[in-house]
Amino acid sequence: LKIESLVFEDYMINYNKSLYIEDFLYKDIPYQEEEEIRDLIRERLELITRDFKKPYFYLHLAKTAGTTITESLENNNDIFCCHFWNIPTVYSLKNKCVNKAKIMRKFDYVMGHFYFGIHKTIPVFDDDPSKAFYFSTLRDPITRVVSHYYYHLINEGDTNHIHAKNRNLIEWLNEVEFANNQMTLYFSGMSKKAWYNKDIEFIDKLDWRPRGEKFLTPNFNVTKPFYDLAIQNLKNNIGLVGLQEYLTESLEHYSYFTKSDIIESYQIENININKPKNYNLTQLEISTLKQKNHWD
Repeated sequence: LKIESLVFEDYMINYNKSLYIEDFLYKDIPYQEEEEIRDLIRERLELITRDFKKPYFYLHLAKTAGTTITESLENNNDIFCCHFWNIPTVYSLKNKCVNKAKIMRKFDYVMGHFYFGIHKTIPVFDDDPSKAFYFSTLRDPITRVVSHYYYHLINEGDTNHIHAKNRNLIEWLNEVEFANNQMTLYFSGMSKKAWYNKDIEFIDKLDWRPRGEKFLTPNFNVTKPFYDLAIQNLKNNIGLVGLQEYLTESLEHYSYFTKSDIIESYQIENININKPKNYNLTQLEISTLKQKNHWD
């Protein structure tokens, strides 16, 4: 991330797209002798310099500092944001976002816990979906999932506390949807809850959790097709990816390329202060976490 940030900044500030990316990558840049790093940066530069349209989409993955980022944007009076804690409905998208954006005469960000593909609901992308720009924050899968479990376990007012309060970590990992490759799932958009992704091949054939009061997925598993589609979306539309472990650097990254002062106004939000500081996981817990989050 640090290498990518340095290279991006050098290219955008000093060359302003006047130098072909291929030529630029062979100039005197950090680690230019590393072919693999250069290839990855080439892909990201080609994506990030595309002429995207607004609104931009912040895909908020649970326990990745997303609340900090979304509130930093919402506190900026110069931009118009739509924020959803849950999958938005057709009605809420139209009235909270599209119609209000017409009144505000600007439409900068759509943010929240939604799956990739929500740009299909915004008319400006009807003619060219490739103009949709997403950014998101990832986190080490093991610490993210454990943090998610303790968040639900400790916060009695949380709607998903019911699924953690009578389960230990192993039981929760094996039975509850939030433990299963959620970063891959959200990036792929392959969820039946993502009503706007009906066009995804074979999505209706997926085994999924039963509807009702129990949000459990004992028979559901994220597989390679999910991963392949997540990677495809990452290469084509998810232009910026930060890391929760490097939050300040990630915010600088976002601020520079979205031309928003996220880094100037952010405060750390939604910290689970009551969770254990050291998890002291057993070998069984570690192996189960890895099994359930293989694709992440």
